Amino acid sequence: MIAVLGLMRTVKSSSVLSTLNSLNVNCIFIDVRKIDHVSKKVPAEKLYEELYSGLLKLSKKRINKELTGNQVTS
Repeated sequence: MIAVLGLMRTVKSSSVLSTLNSLNVNCIFIDVRKIDHVSKKVPAEKLYEELYSGLLKLSKKRINKELTGNQVTS
């Protein structure tokens, strides 16, 4: 797991997403801003929900690649 911390509006998300996209790697990106009522602590349930959602998206992406005949690398 990698956490990127910093001041607001300093292109953290954009930099991470751009790099991951250029590397063409499977990943789960959790944007903590999407979680309601975030102060200094993120409830474990909300983190779990975001992680689960990301895993489902990766799974669907992998299945779609297999169905279309594209090779999937781990």
